[in-house]
Amino acid sequence: MMNREFRDELLRDLTELMEDLTRIESLLKTFEKKYGMSSEEFAEKFDKMELKPERDFISWHAHYLGYKGLLKRRDELFEKLGLKF
Repeated sequence: MMNREFRDELLRDLTELMEDLTRIESLLKTFEKKYGMSSEEFAEKFDKMELKPERDFISWHAHYLGYKGLLKRRDELFEKLGLKF
């Protein structure tokens, strides 16, 4: 069983992470609307070098990779806290 201080720290981390996810999701939705494709579809095309490395695409890809990393971290925190998402 984890102590209260450690649990509170994990909850603070989770709160900050969820705020970051919300911010990045908004940015990803802006790119998706602008270019008419989902971030998943975009990332697949970008990774296969089917798209030119334009500034927007490089930014979109970086934010998408960060988003995927945050999702992984969120899941890890949920597991540590014994929560379900």
